[in-house]
Amino acid sequence: MNQIKTPINSYPGRRRTIITEIKQYKQTQEEAVNKTLPLKLQGHLIHIHLS
Repeated sequence: MNQIKTPINSYPGRRRTIITEIKQYKQTQEEAVNKTLPLKLQGHLIHIHLS
């Protein structure tokens, strides 16, 4: 039983890197949204001004 448990416990570093990878991915997704949002808002404002 102990032999089955040890491999899971011996990968805390890998688990930490996965968590940081997820955080970095979320951050890049948010940055992408923040870059596209102003363009969308500008488009809406232009549309409102035209109508």
